[in-house]
Amino acid sequence: VDHQIAGDPRIRYTGYYRPSELSEVFAHFDVLVLPSMIESFGLVVREALSAGIPVIAARAGALPEAIEDMRNGLLFEPGDAAALTACMQRLLDEPGLLATLRKAIRPPLTIEADARQWVARYDQLLGSAAPKWRRRIVVYSNERPEWACPQIRLIKPFEQLAGEFELVWGVQGEGEQSPAAATGHQDD
Repeated sequence: VDHQIAGDPRIRYTGYYRPSELSEVFAHFDVLVLPSMIESFGLVVREALSAGIPVIAARAGALPEAIEDMRNGLLFEPGDAAALTACMQRLLDEPGLLATLRKAIRPPLTIEADARQWVARYDQLLGSAAPKWRRRIVVYSNERPEWACPQIRLIKPFEQLAGEFELVWGVQGEGEQSPAAATGHQDD
């Protein structure tokens, strides 16, 4: 990174930080820019919003769930460098916009509130009359369950459900079965 930004006095690479330093790091931000092409949860976005920092981000994965365009941040299409540039330029050209975005920031959902929303969504999809033995959620993912995003986005909320659902996780690779085949539940 140092080599790529060498010679541009507007850019400063500060290196890594520890999670315990996050509030100190965020104290120096006016806005967080996250140009991800793929983003399954966007933990850094939720951390920034928790600190009252607006976010400019690509409309990728779960990011639009946390960022409302022109409310608590600005969104652009993934891979569109001109649109990203326009979002950043807009904050420079409209000095009051940053304050407007900050005022609209609401704290992200807690794990418990997120779990309640997932229960409501699954109840709506499955119907409240579904017998408990049919209330099985099969996750088919390219991410292993021990990785951070699945832990935050699915596993932690499911721990709050106290047996209301069975979570079956599957990562298919060479020689592996799909989650449905592995559990014998082809109709899930």
